[in-house]
Amino acid sequence: MIVISLGDVLSTKSKTKKTKKPKWYRTEEFELNDGEILVYRSNKSGKFWSVRIWVKEEQKYYVKGLGTKDKEKSIELSKEHYKDIHSKLRTGEQVFDKTVEELVELYLEEQETRIRQGDVGGGKLGITEGRYGTIKTQLNNHLMGFLGNKTRLSKIGNHSFKHKYYRYRKDKSKTVTDGTIINERVTINNLFKFGVQKKLIRQGQVPVWEEMKKEKPKGDSFTLGEWKEMYTYLRTWSKDEEELQEKTRKEFVRHFILVLCNTGLRFGECRYLKWRNIKLIKEKNGNTTSVIDVKISKTGERTGVIGRNGEYFKRLKKLSNFTKDTDWVFVDNETGGQIGKTTLYRLWKEILDNTSLNDNYTYYTLRHTYCTFRLLSGVDIYLLSQNMGTSIYNIENTYGHVKLLDKRHELTGGKKLTESDRVLIDV
Repeated sequence: MIVISLGDVLSTKSKTKKTKKPKWYRTEEFELNDGEILVYRSNKSGKFWSVRIWVKEEQKYYVKGLGTKDKEKSIELSKEHYKDIHSKLRTGEQVFDKTVEELVELYLEEQETRIRQGDVGGGKLGITEGRYGTIKTQLNNHLMGFLGNKTRLSKIGNHSFKHKYYRYRKDKSKTVTDGTIINERVTINNLFKFGVQKKLIRQGQVPVWEEMKKEKPKGDSFTLGEWKEMYTYLRTWSKDEEELQEKTRKEFVRHFILVLCNTGLRFGECRYLKWRNIKLIKEKNGNTTSVIDVKISKTGERTGVIGRNGEYFKRLKKLSNFTKDTDWVFVDNETGGQIGKTTLYRLWKEILDNTSLNDNYTYYTLRHTYCTFRLLSGVDIYLLSQNMGTSIYNIENTYGHVKLLDKRHELTGGKKLTESDRVLIDV
């Protein structure tokens, strides 16, 4: 009988087990500055020296190939790297290169704090939640899509954007306007200036752009016939909609359009209305007039905007699930948040696609229509400028005497506007 002990088995196994060599290991090394600097060669680098320096402030090793086989030269270069690192630390500069994503995150954190600093206007430093959302979309979606979120900042030159960003945005969205791209460029420049301030990038990396001029909004407005086609279509637009949520959305968009065309409010001003901004006044003739306080405006705070038909807001309140003073007037009826821009643009396109209206018309056309109709109705230009939050010069420049005469002919066929014509806007 042969007896084999467990110890013998284990001993045999240990003898036959192969020890794997590490894939990477140092073949030669020495220290400088009491161990703060490690200079070494490895099996991968062969005879070429590298340096490793611990950066306590950023809790990370700085590792760099020195590109030399000479030991004395490696010592000289290692000390230079050490001095450079500590020079950056003394001035508050980052040693390690951050990514585009990291820079954007830091910038958005700062922008978030600005929301709590109050509304824009009057020289205040604060921004609105809406503006913050725009900045976030511009950087997270468009900038990082263009550069790549993991791209190192040191790899970006000041000419990385010239012509290239424009082509990228046009390829990504055929409908994006030059004005939108210009606004995005402003945000990107502010991001890079922030990076310079934080010493994450150099001044020489701030983007250089091709020359672009922002197109001035056209002063086109609906004719009476076109406006009639619009509001007539809107009356039945939602009735055939079977899906309840979509039906409700269409009703909100319908009233959004009616309010814009009856107040001259800007698109953004209307989206930011809350119920506390709306006051309804009963007139002697029994009609209801709306008075709107615009708190968030292109020109700052504006009060006392007159809307000729207050019934719209009564209907909206019945339609809405959110009617507290702090709730949005134009609301996502499911969540209580603002009605989304995507919804507004999508349904506007649906309206244009199902009518004979010009495809180039936008929500801004409604503001132009309000101004044109009011002037043709004989409203005082000073009062109109106050109501719309714009200058008399701008109104005169956009709706000059000759243009108004042409528009009068276009709108009325050369006939004087009747009272019934004037109130068509209020349907």
